[in-house]
Amino acid sequence: QWPSNLYIEANDMAAISFYIYTFAYLIDVVRKEDGLIGIDGIKSETNGEVLPRRSFSPEEVLDLIENNIETLRKYYPNAFKEGQSLANLQKMIQESNQSGLERPLTLQDFSDKYQRHEMVYAITKDDINKRISVVFRGTENKLALKTNWL
Repeated sequence: QWPSNLYIEANDMAAISFYIYTFAYLIDVVRKEDGLIGIDGIKSETNGEVLPRRSFSPEEVLDLIENNIETLRKYYPNAFKEGQSLANLQKMIQESNQSGLERPLTLQDFSDKYQRHEMVYAITKDDINKRISVVFRGTENKLALKTNWL
């Protein structure tokens, strides 16, 4: 069923973008720091490569944030400042729990490994709204602006 108005659709897309950006901050910190709690499925034990190796639900992402909040604040103080509301993730968790489905909202794929040369993207699966979202990060600097249009 389609949302009853454009506001609901736009709000859902904004929540997904927040979810992905939060995960991107987490991935960046995993690359910079050792000893983070609960990063199974992100950092390869064999070669140390940092890429998600499984899907992540909003609840799993929130747990990772809560377990590593001080380290995240060290690198991204504005994104994870004291009192910062993670309401979007909490709302997604609530919707997931109310759906009665098993892991209905997941970040299926994420890639920023070659962000200086290639696009950054994420794919989410939403079984509640029967939606797959493919999200691309926009241009962040002059180099990216040039390579995005070539």
